[in-house]
Amino acid sequence: MDKSGPKSKHPEPGNQGNDEKKSKKGLRLLARAGK
Repeated sequence: MDKSGPKSKHPEPGNQGNDEKKSKKGLRLLARAGK
């Protein structure tokens, strides 16, 4: 659970930009993927 923790929350750093545009849809997808 060293690199798995932070990687689970941010599987793709490049997606951060897209998440900002889909803040509502991105947050929901991130919450589902994060959990």
